[in-house]
Amino acid sequence: MSWEIELREAVNRLFDTLGPVVEMYGGLGPDVLVDLISDDLDLPRETIEAAIRTEAGSRDIPLTPPHSQTVH
Repeated sequence: MSWEIELREAVNRLFDTLGPVVEMYGGLGPDVLVDLISDDLDLPRETIEAAIRTEAGSRDIPLTPPHSQTVH
């Protein structure tokens, strides 16, 4: 399997799993998502973040800026 397909599948699984979190908190922090995916895939952070931003945009999932997430 190519790394592009593997990365796309990992991003999709992550967004599918975290859907309720997005609804509850109104967004996701891309840095955390990159960390989660980079544990499984040996790809540059920039490549992973670009895939996350692309998929988030197609799903209308807001990505929060770094350090703006609040804990409830």
